[in-house]
Amino acid sequence: MRTSVLRSDEAIVSVLAHETFEISVLRQRLESGGSMTARELVEWLHDRGEGGRVGNVHEQAWDFANALVRAMNGGQR
Repeated sequence: MRTSVLRSDEAIVSVLAHETFEISVLRQRLESGGSMTARELVEWLHDRGEGGRVGNVHEQAWDFANALVRAMNGGQR
């Protein structure tokens, strides 16, 4: 984690929520007996500019993190 993240409560919550979301989804898939290739992992966890697919877990994780930060701020950005 970049040290600049630690300067803001919102940034801390956002980054931790994002990473936790990604780990949780990956864990669910693997614990349910699923497997994935390295290519599938890239498609799941990278944004579209880095080989991810539309609606990937990386983007979903940012949506989740942004929603938490909005809630922290009383529904405002």
